[in-house]
Order: sequence, then structure tokens, then C-alpha cells
Amino acid sequence: MSSPLELLSPLDGRYADSTAPLRDHFSEFAYLRNRTRVELDFLAALSKTGLTRPLSESESAMLKSLAQDFNLADAEAIQAFEKQTRHDVKAIEYFLREKLRSTSLNDLLSWLHFGLTSEDTNSLGQAIALKESRDEVVLPNLRSLISHLSDFALRCKSIPMLARTHGQPAVPTTLGKEIAVYIARLKKAAQEISAYKFRSQINGRGRQFQRPASRRPADGLAPIQRGFRFRLWLGAKPRRHPNSPLRQLAPLF
Repeated sequence: MSSPLELLSPLDGRYADSTAPLRDHFSEFAYLRNRTRVELDFLAALSKTGLTRPLSESESAMLKSLAQDFNLADAEAIQAFEKQTRHDVKAIEYFLREKLRSTSLNDLLSWLHFGLTSEDTNSLGQAIALKESRDEVVLPNLRSLISHLSDFALRCKSIPMLARTHGQPAVPTTLGKEIAVYIARLKKAAQEISAYKFRSQINGRGRQFQRPASRRPADGLAPIQRGFRFRLWLGAKPRRHPNSPLRQLAPLF
């Protein structure tokens, strides 16, 4: 791209400097990394349910390392697989198969993505991006803004100004007091954003838990959900409707 003027969105053009901290959370690279992390963590969770053999400490460390050390070359490799699969999540699965094929986890390749549908992986990947961007970018910046506005309000607490009602002159007020009104609103918003509990889908094809149930008809996917660590902080629940997690994002915005 020769000029920022040719970019599709002003987010990467005019406002590129302001949005730069979010690239590590919402770029295509980040989305591939997060979904790779989901697939690897889910494979580790499967090993704790009795569906697969247990992982050794070194094997668990290997999976964590693959997720933590995910780099641009890995993302490009996934995109290369996607040219064959024409399916982004399947490309991640093929990438991981290739990564693990020459390791002691070779016997577990068929368990990659087991019990998941693509939207499970996507939903969790999106929830990771939203939660981590909230904790690492949005809330720190919002709290910094509140702090700066608080200092400004204190400095201006005695500066008089005219308050208006319905656009007409009304009674005296101070600049500091009026800024404090917005500080109160921002604090409330920060509290609500901080307390927001993320939800995500993880219930298999057709949202009916079919695949794991074919192996363990008595309890299906339920024990896998309980063992999957993302449930602890994303609040994944066995929701049947594919759009439920998306609808629940409305209060966050």
C-alpha cells in the first residue's frame, strides 16, 4: 500500500496511531493466534476427561509453548493451508497437525478440534480478544482519562460559567462541577465494563453436543466444558442458539 489514503478503513489510516494498541488484539494475526490457542487448550482439556490419554508435563508445556510463541510465520503458514482448505478454522487444525506430527503428541492428532464446531473456536477467539483488550487497553486508558479529568476538575472548581437549560441561560455553575458530571458517568461506565462477564459458545455441531456424545453417550460434552479452562473466565455455557454470545455483547458497547 503506497499511501494511507488507499486503506479501506480510517482505523488503519487516519486513526492508525490511536488504534495501534488494539492491533495485538483485533488484527487478523491476533485472531489466528487466539483461535490456535483455543484449539491447543481444548486438546489439553480433553486429556483430563478420560477421552484421550493424559498428557505428560513436557507435552503440556509443549502445547503452552506453541500458543505463547505463535508468530507471524505461523500465521502465514495457516493462511497457506487456507488456500487448500478454503476454511479458516480447518486451516488452523491442519497447521497444528503439521506442528505436532513429529512430536510425542502424534497419536492425538485426530483429537484436534474434536467436539467443536467452527463457531465454538471463533466465539472463544473473539471473547479472548475482547476480554484481553478490555483489561490491557480499554480500562487502563479509561482510568487514565478519569484521573486526568479529575485533576482538571479540581483545578477548575472555582472557575464560574453559565449553566443553561433548554439552551437558555439559567444559573451559575463552575467548570469543575460540570466536568465532574462526566467523570461520574465515566466511572460508572468503567465499573460496568470491568464487571462484564464474557460469554462464549462451546457446544459442538448443531449446538447439540453430538460428536462427544457419540463417544460418551452418558455425559456428552459436559465434562469437557467443565475441564476447559476458558470456562473459568469466559463463562462459556451450553447455549443452544448460535448467536447468544453475540447478543450478550451489547451491554459491553
